[in-house]
Amino acid sequence: MIHTKLVRGEIARLQVKIELLENVGRRYLLTGVEEDLAVMPGLHDDISVRQLRLRELTRDNPDQQARLDQADAAMQSWYQDIAEPEIKWMDNPASRDEATQRVKSGEGTTRLDNLSRIPAEMQDADRALVLEP
Repeated sequence: MIHTKLVRGEIARLQVKIELLENVGRRYLLTGVEEDLAVMPGLHDDISVRQLRLRELTRDNPDQQARLDQADAAMQSWYQDIAEPEIKWMDNPASRDEATQRVKSGEGTTRLDNLSRIPAEMQDADRALVLEP
């Protein structure tokens, strides 16, 4: 039972960090407040730590490991394809409108929403394991 609570706690913390990253990133892109940008690498690192901890806790569960693989790939893709280009655009006053339009397109939000579904699936799978006879 303690193991189950540890897994669920890590999943919940992962979900919160993903939501924070999305909110801080969007706010930075819409307002340009540098403090938001400064927080993003730490949030990204926190997400990586949570994923590593979940890997340890679920090492005996191939389905959960596969979900973590999906989460790793989704995070990497979002960071490389969405966050990094948008941050670069914000650094250059001539391309800030491009960054704002990208935010308004919702692509980054959609990708992070898809990433957020993975911990939710992990939580559902964990509940199902507990209910198994």
